[in-house]
Amino acid sequence: MPLGTPLIAEEFADFWTANGPANATTPTGFIMEAVEKTYLWGHLSSGTVMGAERVQGGTNIQFQIIFQDYGTWEEYEPGEFVNYENLQVLQEGNIYWRFSRGHTAWAEQELLLNQAITEGRAEFKFQAFVDLQYKKEAMLNITAINGLEKALWRVGNATTMEGQGPGKKEPYSIHYFVNEETNGLVSGATTVEGLTPSATEVLGPDGVSRWKPQQETYTSSATDNADNILAAFDDMFHAVEFQVPATRSEFFESPRLNKQLIITSPRGRAIFMQLLRGKQDHFIAGPQDPAYPDPQFMGIPVTRSVHFGKGAYYASGTTEFTHASNKGPRYLWLNGNYLFPVIHRQRSFYRTAPRTQFNVPDVWAVNMFVWWNLLNTSRQRQGIVSPVGNIYTA
Repeated sequence: MPLGTPLIAEEFADFWTANGPANATTPTGFIMEAVEKTYLWGHLSSGTVMGAERVQGGTNIQFQIIFQDYGTWEEYEPGEFVNYENLQVLQEGNIYWRFSRGHTAWAEQELLLNQAITEGRAEFKFQAFVDLQYKKEAMLNITAINGLEKALWRVGNATTMEGQGPGKKEPYSIHYFVNEETNGLVSGATTVEGLTPSATEVLGPDGVSRWKPQQETYTSSATDNADNILAAFDDMFHAVEFQVPATRSEFFESPRLNKQLIITSPRGRAIFMQLLRGKQDHFIAGPQDPAYPDPQFMGIPVTRSVHFGKGAYYASGTTEFTHASNKGPRYLWLNGNYLFPVIHRQRSFYRTAPRTQFNVPDVWAVNMFVWWNLLNTSRQRQGIVSPVGNIYTA
């Protein structure tokens, strides 16, 4: 069949299938401005310690936690009667699969109106196929990455995130797990991953719930004040039981240590840097340089996310600086050893072969699927530092 017929579209579809996904990490020939400046999803799903746990299947994902001991330890006299009890202290949480997808598509016109494809030599047509697939794959990949990242930062919603049923299609978000609400419950929520934070079964030996995030507050913006952000950091560090890396390199080299994250908004990071500079005798890089490079606390970098503070983070629709009564940056303390995406092994960025639809025969599409959810196996190892009162208004 001569060139210029619809067969070329089918030929490109076969080429795509045979070559598999193109490497779109370093695209050439175009500038990718659709990327965000910071990504958390990839960090939580990387490394060798629990990150990106991939499981085969099942209708839901279960995990088991022990909040209490048996409580059977006691002093006794020889021969004293003992009443044996089979106590059930193992609690089970569960989350359900969420299904995400995206697609890329091309019309026959993109092929049939390309002179290099219809009239060029075989090597020119091959290169044209490579270039087109490269760009389509790059756009599909960044669409998936951006979509997954945005899902992490959604406002917590019990109606769409908790449990299973009609309308419950959104994965858990960070805000659903880690927030400043009572018992860490977003509006309308009574359970998190099927467990009730106020239930007797999740209380620790001290009678305090072990199924809620750590919460510390600050009430002052002054540099030298026992109630400012730095003081709240002192308390939070011990509350979430973070570990201090012995060296800077150890933090980045150890999958266990570099899963310890302190994340804030861009403005929150700037405020933290101002506090660090406030008590210095002089600028650390010399009098001419006011920067405080790579701020950290106890050896853990304080990083920023463009999504955190960028839009509505609270159910009321307000941001951290437009909150009705508590204005100021929030700082999330996340331990990725206990908070990470769970991905279905057979649907981990799975791509379909190119296909057309009966009612749109001149458009070909490739779909990408990710079956996943965000799993939090220890809420008390996550925390949030937040203001009480209008401490910072901008």
